[in-house]
Amino acid sequence: MLHADASFFYQFSDIDYEKTIHIFLNELIKYKKNLKILIPTFTYSFCQKKIFNVRKTLSEIGDFSNSCLKMKKFTRSMNPIFSFCTYNFKNDLKLINHNTCFGINSVFDYFQRKKGKIIVLGTSFEKSVTFLHHIEELQQVSYRYYKDFSGIVINEKNKKRRFKIKYFARKKKLNKQIKDRKLSNLYQNFDCGRHKVFYIKSNILQTKCLNKLNNNELFLVS
Repeated sequence: MLHADASFFYQFSDIDYEKTIHIFLNELIKYKKNLKILIPTFTYSFCQKKIFNVRKTLSEIGDFSNSCLKMKKFTRSMNPIFSFCTYNFKNDLKLINHNTCFGINSVFDYFQRKKGKIIVLGTSFEKSVTFLHHIEELQQVSYRYYKDFSGIVINEKNKKRRFKIKYFARKKKLNKQIKDRKLSNLYQNFDCGRHKVFYIKSNILQTKCLNKLNNNELFLVS
């Protein structure tokens, strides 16, 4: 699972940053046979009754994710809020429940059971790693609650259907955010040019955070 800010790629080349991103991803694919890649392409507009078109709806979380959506070898998942641009993951997507954002058999749950690795390039670990919300749902933290959203989705074959999804959302009045540096002793990090790279195995992150949350429900928030 790869989280990145496009600014991470600005530092490496005089060519267009989007070409740099595509070169990077193609080299990553060559690096390891049978590698599976998941890149967040989240779209919160579905929560405002907007149609989610898996082929046309742009990601709302930055230029990096939208650059990935332009690569023909990648496939986008059908979750209308927390979709992923994926490589070598098409068969896995058939085994996932897309009607839950973070719950059992969601993409995050499946990813953890496969002991997937989380990599963050050029952005904050705590603010970008959405996998932490899956852990919060497992723990059933009191500052989040279940909220259902429904609307229209359009699939790869351009077919419309009504879609309902369950979101373990943060209570707005509490305005709680993941604490910066609260997890710094859990993940590995190193410098890469002007930016940081963070790395951790999802199953290790989940186990350690659940242990912390058992002792302090507010471990992840300020």
